[in-house]
Amino acid sequence: MESIETPDKISIKIKVGGEDYHDLLIDWSDREDVGRQIFRQLASIIGIPIYKMNRLVMYCYPDFDGLEFFFNKRNTPNDVHGYYDFNRLKILNNGDCYALEMTFDNHEPPFHVNLFLYNRSNFDDSQCTAWYCPHINGRDFLNRQVEIIKYGEPKFGEFWDGDARSTIRSMGIQPYMDPICSSRVYDRPRHPYYPRTHG
Repeated sequence: MESIETPDKISIKIKVGGEDYHDLLIDWSDREDVGRQIFRQLASIIGIPIYKMNRLVMYCYPDFDGLEFFFNKRNTPNDVHGYYDFNRLKILNNGDCYALEMTFDNHEPPFHVNLFLYNRSNFDDSQCTAWYCPHINGRDFLNRQVEIIKYGEPKFGEFWDGDARSTIRSMGIQPYMDPICSSRVYDRPRHPYYPRTHG
């Protein structure tokens, strides 16, 4: 009887809307923690520090019930539910493709983000699907979110009016923190956007 061995090293492809794929290497034989490897490479692709990332959710299969959920050890040091067990990713195949989405975890400083990786069968490179919008997950939009993470925290205090949502509206950053796909095909829970001039 043949034994099916999983490789110690695989490379998966990460898509940022409007760009070519980025390689993400997962090496279980490396002495570096696999979770740290993954978060470090995603931080490099996005352009933010690792400590700003809270969670990674991977939709590994076409079926959305099949997901893997991981915490960044740096932000959540106590693993009570096995959310650091990156060995669960040994189900992945070399060359698998995923689309990247970044969402804000909170609406007041310190800002942190959650990352979602969508299986290739759930996204299109140029058109919106029910689960993924390449426009609000494209590099220009992502760079604006990165600017908010890097430079928005000091300004938050200047605009603070006692309510986090009202403050991000006053700062003009709500469209980047609660993005809405213009085609409305991509639909996730959202909050209404009121511009600064809203009375």
